[in-house]
Amino acid sequence: NIDPPWVLRSHFTMTLGTLTLQGPVIPRQPIAATRGEAYTYLGPLVGEGIDPSVDVLKVMTDCGAGEVVPVSEMNPLGEVLWKPENGLYFSLRAGAVSVAPFDHYFICWCKRRGLDHQCRKNSEFRVEAAKLKVVGVHRAQEKNCIMGQLCPAITGVTGVAVMPGDRLAVQQRCGFDELVSGFPGRGIAEVGSPDRATVFSFIAKECVNPVEGWVDRHGYTCDDYVDNQWCFEGEAGRGWFPQWGSLSEYADENR
Repeated sequence: NIDPPWVLRSHFTMTLGTLTLQGPVIPRQPIAATRGEAYTYLGPLVGEGIDPSVDVLKVMTDCGAGEVVPVSEMNPLGEVLWKPENGLYFSLRAGAVSVAPFDHYFICWCKRRGLDHQCRKNSEFRVEAAKLKVVGVHRAQEKNCIMGQLCPAITGVTGVAVMPGDRLAVQQRCGFDELVSGFPGRGIAEVGSPDRATVFSFIAKECVNPVEGWVDRHGYTCDDYVDNQWCFEGEAGRGWFPQWGSLSEYADENR
């Protein structure tokens, strides 16, 4: 580019001083939170001139132009609270994250400056401090099993960053009631492979008692093998260590 004749870089020969740009660093910092879990400490937020006494953070759909994200039932205003006793760490306030899973929420930053800039309006949160990804399955999905017929899996489950080892449980009220009886695998279904992340297979094949009341030599039952992911669909699962030997040895020899 050619500077206009009245703005030449060679004209600026005297040093005035230094200019410090305050705010979060670029590129923005990625943060992941799992739906259903509470987050007391996140961060730290890295930047220049970050000051928890005057800086304000808020979760939004878009910094400066978006809406506030109701992170949880206890945090409908998307507030982010500083933890000054732990540097520049912060929390998503109390309560488990309940907002719908999504790849691109934003934690937006604002610095209070006098009476004219109190960081009370959404439009004042123009700076993106971090990207917030909420991981988990989407809400209000409707799936069917038919009484008297096989129901080996819950298929077509949608979500964000669902991966092998993630599980679903059939309950009347999530987190409160017992598992509903009558389903295979005691009503627990699990993602088995990364290329089939939409399929949660009931884990009925994980546990096959060699004899009624079987336990291994350490006193672990078949249900323990299920709960600890020592076996999956009749084979060694994610929680099984090869140095322990084979599953068949434990079943045949009651070890």
